Amino acid sequence: MKLGRRQFVASTVALAAGGDAFGASASSASASGPYPNYNTSPIPPDSKGMASTAVDIADRIKLGWNTGNTMEAIGGETAWGNHMAVAAPA
Repeated sequence: MKLGRRQFVASTVALAAGGDAFGASASSASASGPYPNYNTSPIPPDSKGMASTAVDIADRIKLGWNTGNTMEAIGGETAWGNHMAVAAPA
């Protein structure tokens, strides 16, 4: 749909006023802004585990191996020339 300059300005003003380009109002928009609030039953934030610093978390990271989508290969996990994935030594 191609709009002329006047139609474009009018639709922009309607959008800024909380309606849409065709005159309908944005009834689902919240009073705090133009976007609807879909979170109708929010839960309080959970701060469990937030006492760690970034350095603490980085210290707990261990070396690993990402097998990626190896298991999805047609013909099994060795189809692309990889070795069989085994459990890490304890």
